[in-house]
Amino acid sequence: MDKKTKKGIIAISVVVVLGIAAYKLLKKPKALPNPNIPEPKRDNGGVVIGGVVIGGGTNTQVTINAQKLADDIFEAMDGWQTDEQKVKDSFNLLKTQGDLDALIVAYGYRKLNSGIWGVPDFSGDLVASLKDEHDNGEMYDINKILEDKGINKRYGIDL
Repeated sequence: MDKKTKKGIIAISVVVVLGIAAYKLLKKPKALPNPNIPEPKRDNGGVVIGGVVIGGGTNTQVTINAQKLADDIFEAMDGWQTDEQKVKDSFNLLKTQGDLDALIVAYGYRKLNSGIWGVPDFSGDLVASLKDEHDNGEMYDINKILEDKGINKRYGIDL
């Protein structure tokens, strides 16, 4: 193999490795499994996840794309600064208790990057992430959105 062919192979290999690394760094985050939440089980027409009954009762129809909304909320909170308006706008899209249930399940357990060197990242479910990223006034606003829509606030989003 001549020198020119070797250089070509090395160049192609470097491009492939850089492409794979860029893909892994830039791909959308997925929900992390939460080792503290047991497998779902049925209870009173709903599913119990982490000790919370999801679904069952009334107002349980799902009218949203929960995974997209969960990703939008995650993106609004991930990194250096939280986009509080984007989070509120996302909660304004919820119409039913089923929407909130589906959103909590779709969000799962994720790691939020603090965006600041030396400040630890945060891992948690939707409610814990909201509480970590928002002050009491912002939590009140989210709570008020849910209340105005008649959505039961049984997930610790209450102040």
